[in-house]
Amino acid sequence: MTRLLNAFARQKIVASVLGLSMATAPAAAQQCNPTIDPDRSIVLHDPATLKEPFALKGVIAQLLRDLPVPATGPDAEAALIASLVATFAKSEEVNPIANLMMDVDARPGENKLVASRLLDPNDVFGLVPVGVFNRFDLASANFSHCGEYRIVYSFKAAISNPQVGSIPDRFFLIFETKIPNPQQMGAAGCLGLADYWRDLSDIGDDAQRVEAVRKFFFDGIPGYPPAIKADHLSALGQLRGNLFVEDKWQLREWKLLPTAPAQFVMATVKSNPLAELYADDGKEVAEVDALRALFHSQFASANGILAELLEPELGFLPNAMKNDPRLNPKDKAFDQLLYEKTIVNRVGSRLTDDRFNEFQSDSQGNLDIPAGNLGPKFETEITTALTNLRAGFPDGADVTVDQVIARAGAISCGGCHQHTNNKPIGSVNGTTFNWPTTQNNNGFVHVTEVGKLSQTLTDRMIPFRRDTLAEFICEPPINQIVALAEQQDRFEAAMTEYNQTVTDYQLARMGAIVARQLNTPTQSGRQLTDVDLVRIESEVSARFEKSLRQSIEAVTEAERRLPGAFVQNRRPH
Repeated sequence: MTRLLNAFARQKIVASVLGLSMATAPAAAQQCNPTIDPDRSIVLHDPATLKEPFALKGVIAQLLRDLPVPATGPDAEAALIASLVATFAKSEEVNPIANLMMDVDARPGENKLVASRLLDPNDVFGLVPVGVFNRFDLASANFSHCGEYRIVYSFKAAISNPQVGSIPDRFFLIFETKIPNPQQMGAAGCLGLADYWRDLSDIGDDAQRVEAVRKFFFDGIPGYPPAIKADHLSALGQLRGNLFVEDKWQLREWKLLPTAPAQFVMATVKSNPLAELYADDGKEVAEVDALRALFHSQFASANGILAELLEPELGFLPNAMKNDPRLNPKDKAFDQLLYEKTIVNRVGSRLTDDRFNEFQSDSQGNLDIPAGNLGPKFETEITTALTNLRAGFPDGADVTVDQVIARAGAISCGGCHQHTNNKPIGSVNGTTFNWPTTQNNNGFVHVTEVGKLSQTLTDRMIPFRRDTLAEFICEPPINQIVALAEQQDRFEAAMTEYNQTVTDYQLARMGAIVARQLNTPTQSGRQLTDVDLVRIESEVSARFEKSLRQSIEAVTEAERRLPGAFVQNRRPH
C-alpha cells in the first residue's frame, strides 16, 4: 500500500511543480499506513552491529578526504581529533554575534584524552558507535535540507576514576549531519530519502540493514550525497559533546573548520542562553547588562521567545483540533496522552538569538537552570505577557509562569538531559503534565554506552518522529505555503557567502601549495625553504579562519531561524 501511495504522491508533486492538476487518487491508494519499525527506521542502537561499519576512524578519514584541501593518514586523523581535545584547555571564548568574551570551564580531564586512543575501538578510551539516529523531523519548512542524521559515539563502558570518587568517566560525541536537498525541489526533493529510511523496516536481517545505513552515511544513495561530508558538519551540521571525565557533567558544541589542517572549533551551544540573563541585574560587565536588557525585551514581547514557547497552545492546537478531536480538551474524544506528546515535541524557540548563547550547558548543579536565576522584575514582565497570551489558548489548556520557565529550560541541552526531568510544563482540564525523564537511563544521557534509550526518547520523541515520517510519506506537504521569504533569502545569501569564502580560501591555499611545489624564488632571489612555505601556508589559513568562522556562523543562524517543516520551532537537540 505504501508503494502505491508513494507513486501517486510523486505524481502529485510533479504535477504541482509543472502547474498541472490531477484527479483524486484511486480509492485503493487513499489508504496509507506504512509500516515503520522505530528500531529499524528511526534509531539503530545495537553497538555490536554498529561497531565496524561506523568506526570513528572511518568518519574522520572521510571528512578529511572531503576537505577543500584533502588530507589522509593516521597523523591527519589524530590531528583533527586532537583539535577538539585542545578546546578543553580554553577558559574563555568570544561569542561572534555579541562580540562578547564569555567564560568557559577548562576541563583538564578531557584535555588529557589522547586522540590516537580515542580513535582506537579496542582501547579502553576508544570511542565506539552506540546509536544512529534518523532526524528527518528536523527538516526546514522550505526543505532546503532533508533533516539531520546522527551518529553517537562513547567509551565502550564508563571508566572508573578514583579522582572523581564513585562517579565514573563518561564521554559522548555526536556527529550531527544535515543533508541538503539535492535539487532544491521542496518536499519532492526529500521523498527518496524518506522512502529509503522507511524501507529499512522491511529488512529483517540486521547486517543487511546496517549496511544500508552505512551506505547512506558513507557512500550516498541515488540522488543524495553521503551524510558524512565536510560541509555537513560545518555550515549545515555540528558536532556535540556530552562530557563527564571532568566534574561537572557538561554539554558542548563544535563546528568543522575546513582549513589546512582542518580543525574542530568551539561553537555556541544553541538554545542555551546565559542563565544570568534571566536575572534582573548582575555584577557582570556593561556588555552583559546590555545583552540582558535585549534578552528580556525579546523574551516577553508579543511575538517573542515566550510566544514561541507557547506555540503549541497558541498556534498548532487551535488549528489541529479542528480536524482531530483527540486534541480538543473539551471533546469527548480527547486523548490526554496524545495531547502531552504533542506539547513535548513542539516546544521550542527560533528567536533565542545566538548572541545570547554561551559555549557550555551544565547538566549538574543549579547554575544553568533558568528558574534558579529568574529575577522578580523579569518574572513580573513574563507574568503580564503570559496573561495576555493565554487568552489565545484552547479552552481547558493552561500554562503558568513556572511552567513556561521550565519549558525554557527544557529546550536547553542541560534541561533536556537533566534539569527539566519530570518538571511540570503545562496543564489541561486541570491536570498537570510533566516533561519526560532520562532517569531510567542512568541520568543525563538519551542513549547509553550499551545502546539503551531514555524514557524521553522511547515514550515521547521517537513515536513522534515515526509518525512524522509516516505522514510525510503518505501526504508530502506539496501545497504547504510558508511565509519565510525573508528568512529564505537570508539563508541562501549566507550559503552563497560561505561557498565563496571556501572557494577563495581554496584558491589562496592552492597558490601556496603551488609555490611550495615549484619552490618559487622570492623577490630577493632567495629560495623559499620548507619553513618559509609552511609559514606562508599558515598565514593563508589564519587569514581565512576568521572569515570562514563568520560565514559558518551566518549559515547556522540563518538556518536556525527558518521554521520547521513539521514543527514550527525546531529544537536543536
